[in-house]
This record gives sequence, structure tokens and C-alpha cells, in this order.
Amino acid sequence: MSSAKRGDTREATRSTRHIAARHTETSGGAVGPGAPEAPRDGDLERFASNLVGPVWVTDVEGRMVFVNEDARALLGDGATPGAACHEVVRGYADDGRAVCCDTCPVRRDAAAGRPQRAWRMHVGDPLDEDGWVLAVSIPWGAPDAPTHLVHWAVDVSREQRLEEYVRRVAKRSGDGEAVDLEQLTPREREVLDLLARDIDPQAIARHLHLSHTTVRNHIQHILNRLDVHSTEEAVARWLLDG
Repeated sequence: MSSAKRGDTREATRSTRHIAARHTETSGGAVGPGAPEAPRDGDLERFASNLVGPVWVTDVEGRMVFVNEDARALLGDGATPGAACHEVVRGYADDGRAVCCDTCPVRRDAAAGRPQRAWRMHVGDPLDEDGWVLAVSIPWGAPDAPTHLVHWAVDVSREQRLEEYVRRVAKRSGDGEAVDLEQLTPREREVLDLLARDIDPQAIARHLHLSHTTVRNHIQHILNRLDVHSTEEAVARWLLDG
């Protein structure tokens, strides 16, 4: 798994735990099996209002019933109560695949009682380069019949731009397709991982108790095996595919 993906997973886990804790605090219940009956609407609005960042709430039909100011700034003026969530959010993944549609996968999973996942997607105006978020949704109400979905978004536009830059660097040599890092020896993988941590070759030599010449040879072998022209390209491939 790439470093970027590992970071996404950790961030999603922290986000979900935070929301779950706030749900328990506010409604007096737990998230998931064994949760109490659906709380009052006043509790739902109070919970959503206490979250920091863009937050919007939808009903079982996917209509917005609550939108805070941060969500309206992110999604545009169309983000108002009564609006269809998928028509306003217009989320799509970094591969261009639509995430939001009238058969919303988040709503479908919630209705089936399946665990919710975090979605990294672009929302709102497609021309806005800063519309990338990590969105977490939590069913509100009884686990077998949720009445609402609370959607909370974290801005990851900077991280998205960084990953896109790394992808461009990785494409400077070859066709930019994923490479088979298994062709590297364990020692070469160790050297490349240290390079990816911005450790210079001399420090790598000291850390691995190798000569500087040996480390340079490992680096040259890495470049040859990955068919790249620089350590920057090799590191980019490692971060994306490692």
C-alpha cells in the first residue's frame, strides 16, 4: 500500500472514531449494532452543528435537511434544505468515476446495515481545483432503519495536489504505469524506502553499515530495474506503488 493510501486510511479511521464518539456523547448511544432508537431531530441538528468543517445531513430519500455554512461554501449556493444531495455534491473520484448518483452507494449501504467507508472525492464545482475532500458519513437512528445520514468532509485538496505532482514525476520515464517493485531485492527496497524519507545516500550508508559506493551501486540498480532516470522518479514510483 502506498504512503498516501496509508495516510488516507489513518485519517479516515481517526475521523470515524471522532464522529462515533460525538454521536455517543450527544445521543447517549453507540454507533452500529445495539444502538438505541432514533434520537429526536433536535439532537440530530445539535450534533451536526457541533461538528467543525463542512457538514450536511440527508434524509432517507437523499434530500438535504441540514447544511452548515462551511458546507454551503464548499458545495455552492445550491446546497439548501430540500435539494437532492447527489445533484449538489457531484462527487467524483480521482480516476474520474462518479461517486455521487441517484442510486447513492452511501445511502444504499446504510439501508442495508453495511459499514460505511470514507470517500476521497472532488465535490461541488468541477472547475474548482480545491474541492477535494475526505468525506465520512454516519447513519443516524436505529441500525436497521436509519432516518438520516450525517456527512462530514475534511479538506484534502493540498494532499491531492501533492499526490498528482508525485504522479507526474513518476510519469517522466516510461509510460507511468504501475511497476513491479517485487523485482527489487530486499536491500534495494530498504535503500529506496530510506530515500523516500529524504535520507541522503551517505546517511543511508551509515544507517545500513555499508560503504557509500555500495549504496550508490544499489541506487543505480534501482534506477535500472524501474526504468527511470532519477532518484526522484524512483521515489515517486515507490510512494505510489509501494
